[in-house]
Amino acid sequence: MMLKLPPHIIPLLFLFSACDTVDHNDGVEEESPWDDPFQWEDPFEPGEYGWGSAPEGVESLFNIGQSNDGQHYYVVRHRPADEPFAPYHQLWIVDKNGENPRYITSQIYNADWSMDNRELAVGLSLGISSYIVTLNLEENSYKQWTGQPDHPIFNKQSEVFPKWFANDEKILFTVNTISYQQEYDLGGYFLDIETGEFEGPVTDWRSSNMFGNHEQIIWGQHADPENDIAMNMVRYDRTTGDWQWVTMYQLGAGNSTGGVLRTFSADPRSERIAVNKHWDNSMQLFLYDGDNDPVQITTGGSGAVSWNHDSTELIFLRDIYGYGRTQYVPFRHNLETGQTEPLWPDLPGYLPEFPDLSTQDPIPVSIER
Repeated sequence: MMLKLPPHIIPLLFLFSACDTVDHNDGVEEESPWDDPFQWEDPFEPGEYGWGSAPEGVESLFNIGQSNDGQHYYVVRHRPADEPFAPYHQLWIVDKNGENPRYITSQIYNADWSMDNRELAVGLSLGISSYIVTLNLEENSYKQWTGQPDHPIFNKQSEVFPKWFANDEKILFTVNTISYQQEYDLGGYFLDIETGEFEGPVTDWRSSNMFGNHEQIIWGQHADPENDIAMNMVRYDRTTGDWQWVTMYQLGAGNSTGGVLRTFSADPRSERIAVNKHWDNSMQLFLYDGDNDPVQITTGGSGAVSWNHDSTELIFLRDIYGYGRTQYVPFRHNLETGQTEPLWPDLPGYLPEFPDLSTQDPIPVSIER
């Protein structure tokens, strides 16, 4: 059944005006960095951070995620500027120290490790079309789950952001476009990989459904332009069936349906979420832990973010090049010590040394459409 916005929804954070404050229970009101994205303190100049592309000879990553045993990472590598005919958005597996890169496939925007670390569920994109695919890393094989011409429901290509259930028997994914002449709704769906059957939509959000707190919570992002609400964080409790706005940025003041919030990652073990927010002329990482008081994690910029295998660290990408040219490399932030450092400080340029593709044996993915 399609979830409708209840009339009694109460936002967890009231962020309607540029002058909102947060009460820290000590009688003193302080401005929260969530409140006004347009009051800069400007450590970066406008357009200095995260714009442009990596120059020739410079490696840059698009996404990263650690395996559940902590022994490997997947990384999505941008196509190098000096290799214009190389595959785009290359998926590689590397050891936890960044060594021994193994090329898997290409055209990947996001991925998620199965709990047994044998497979990756990926969102594979060809042009404007996206597909849910699982990649078996041991057997070097794949399974396409959406987008086939004869599929009874999802025969249009608009599915992204797959996330495994803890039992590795189902996948949560997002349909983010209502396809032409297609009778299904946008939102979050469950895919049973044993039967191939779908359940949903369980949420009606159009962006990035993700589990939290041992699958009790589904986090996502949603916009309501008809009511001047920009893209905001939303939370669905599978136990009660209720959902709430977590932030409430409105359109206007230079805003758009994209809002000021960008990518996020939910802690699978708690109700914490790490959110990239447009702040100080760049993307900065904030941590929301359920007490309505988000904490700014980075000041030097951020990008794609994920949790490490035991939820003690945030792994994120940072542009270290700047000035109209980008180079995103992985950093780690330890939530216990507060220390932020490159993930692989001993590697040249903080990145793996990717071998020539001719030396690799990728999974031969061929999309049926």
